[in-house]
Amino acid sequence: MERLTIALPEKFNFATEFPVLINDINLGNHVGNDAFVRYINEAYWRFSDAFDIRKKMIMADLAILFKSEAFYGDVLKCEAAVSIHTKHRCHFYCRMSNTKTAKEIIRARARVTFFDYTQKKPVEVPEQIRSLAKIEYDPVKAGHQARHQGRGTVGSLPFTSINI
Repeated sequence: MERLTIALPEKFNFATEFPVLINDINLGNHVGNDAFVRYINEAYWRFSDAFDIRKKMIMADLAILFKSEAFYGDVLKCEAAVSIHTKHRCHFYCRMSNTKTAKEIIRARARVTFFDYTQKKPVEVPEQIRSLAKIEYDPVKAGHQARHQGRGTVGSLPFTSINI
């Protein structure tokens, strides 16, 4: 099987940190894959809270590229960004690295759908996300394709950090 690749945006709009706890360690004496899924989900929720969009998002799928190990006592920095995928979807990117060594631990990409739970149907990507992604969206354009302005897929919003 061919190795997964995840291209990351040039800029990230959000960051948070996670201490590696003893419950995150597996029999190999490093952070287990299941713990990284929890970290990504927590970062996803913190990001959605920071931009007031939590009740509008569904994570449709998640891909993780494991680059290095993390161990008990490490503190992991998770940087997050978004890019528009379609009229109703965006990609949520996450890069996790060790705060002491700056070594990249994982890269992740989640496909997120925006949804109205009352009407039970997808809705357009919220303005908060479109502005983060510096996107010009034209709903009349063919299908659900978005046009990016410039090279970057992510805006230069002030760096936000939320720590536990």
